[in-house]
Amino acid sequence: MNTVHEENCANYSLRKSSDSLILNPKGYGHLPRSVLFRIFSYFKEDELKRYIIPVCQQWRTVAELPALWKTITFSGKTLKTSFICDKIWQFNEAEKIIIKDIMEPVVVLRQICRCSKNLRYLTLRNCPQINEDSLRNLIFSCVHLEFLDLKGTPFKALIFYEELASAHNLLSINFSGNPFLTTSNITTIILNCKKLNGFHLSTFKPVNKICLNNADCYFILSHTALRLTSLTLDCSTLCTYSFASILRCKNLRYLCLNYAYNFDGNDFQHLWKTIKNLTSMKIRFSHQIDDMAVKNLFEKGAKVMRKLEVLDFTGCSKIGDVGITAVAKCCVQLKTLILRSCKKVTSLELLLKKCPLLETLNVAFCVDLKLNNSPPVEKMKFIYINDCKNLKLLANLMKKQNSEVLVRICESEYNKNILNFNVNKSVENYLFLKP
Repeated sequence: MNTVHEENCANYSLRKSSDSLILNPKGYGHLPRSVLFRIFSYFKEDELKRYIIPVCQQWRTVAELPALWKTITFSGKTLKTSFICDKIWQFNEAEKIIIKDIMEPVVVLRQICRCSKNLRYLTLRNCPQINEDSLRNLIFSCVHLEFLDLKGTPFKALIFYEELASAHNLLSINFSGNPFLTTSNITTIILNCKKLNGFHLSTFKPVNKICLNNADCYFILSHTALRLTSLTLDCSTLCTYSFASILRCKNLRYLCLNYAYNFDGNDFQHLWKTIKNLTSMKIRFSHQIDDMAVKNLFEKGAKVMRKLEVLDFTGCSKIGDVGITAVAKCCVQLKTLILRSCKKVTSLELLLKKCPLLETLNVAFCVDLKLNNSPPVEKMKFIYINDCKNLKLLANLMKKQNSEVLVRICESEYNKNILNFNVNKSVENYLFLKP
C-alpha cells in the first residue's frame, strides 16, 4: 500500500480548492525548463534533432535554445539559402559550422559574419567559387576562428593570405582542391600563420602548373615541424628527400600522405622511431610499400602503432594478407580501416576478431576478399564495398549479425560516388548454397 501511495504522490500533486481537490498531472513533459536544459545538454545536436525536438512543444522549445547548439551542419544543393541563413541567425552561439555542397556560399558567409561571433570552426566544402572580400570579412568578423576548411571551394586572392596574420587564433587550415592556390601563396600562409599546428593540402593542382617540389615541402616543414600535430599533403611530385622531412614532425597525431607514389618502404617501416603519437595514419596510392614493410612497422614499432584508431591504405597495391595480419595483432584500438583497392588482400577474419572496436570498414574493389565464417561486427556502423558478388556476400553476412550496419556501394575506383546497398534476395539465397 505504501508503494502505491508513493507512486501516486510522485505522479500527481494535490491542490486544494474551496469545493474539490484537483489532480495536476506531472511527468517529464512538465519538468521546469532549467531541468530540461540541463538534461538536454548531454545530447549531441543530431540527437536533439532526431529524438528530442519531435516529442512535444515544451521539449522543442528548450531543445532549440541557441546555447545547446554548438555545432550546426548543412549539406546539399537542394537546401534553400534562406533556410540556412535563418538557422545561422537562430543558433547564433554556434562555435562550429559545417557546410557542404550549397549553391550560394557568399550569402551564407555574409550571414555568418553578422551572426556567429563565437565561431571557432568553419568548414565550407565543395561549393561554387567565392570572392576574396567574403573571406576577408570572415577573418575580421570571427576573431575566435581556429579552424578554416575550404576544401574543394575555389577562390582567388590577392591580399587575403597576408591578412591571415591578423587571425591570431588560427590553428589549422585546409585549402585543398583550390586551383587558384599557388606555391607562393603557400609560402605566404606559412609565414603569416605563426600558430599553425594543422596544415592540409590533399590535392594541389594549380592552374599555373607549378606543383609542390622538395624545396617547397622543406620550407613548409622547417617552419612548422615542431608544432604540427596534423598534416595532409599531396605527395604526387615529392620524392624521398621530402618524406624524410615529413618524418621529422615528431608531434604528429594525424598524418595523411595522398598520392605517395615515391614513399619508400624502408622509410615507412621506420616511421615509428620519430612519430610516436599517431592516432590516425593515411598512406594512399603508395606502390613501394609492401607486406614486409607493413609487417616490420607494426611488429617492431608495436608500442607506438597500437595507439592507431584510423588506418587508410587506399590504393596500396602491394599490401596483402601478411601486412594486414600484422596490423590485426597490433592495433586493437582500431576504429576505421580503409583498404579500398588493396587487391592483394584476401582475408580479414583475424583482423575482425582482434579489432573489436572497428566501426568503419572500406573494402571496395578488394575483388579477391573472402570470408569462410561470419565475422564479429557488434560495433560496426559502416561498410563500403563495390558491386561484386563476394563483397555483397560479406555485406549480407554482416547485416545478418547486426542489422544496424549501413552498407554503401562505391561506384568507381576513381571517384567517391556511392550508392545505398539493398539486400539482394538472390545473393542472400546464395549464402546457403554449397561452394
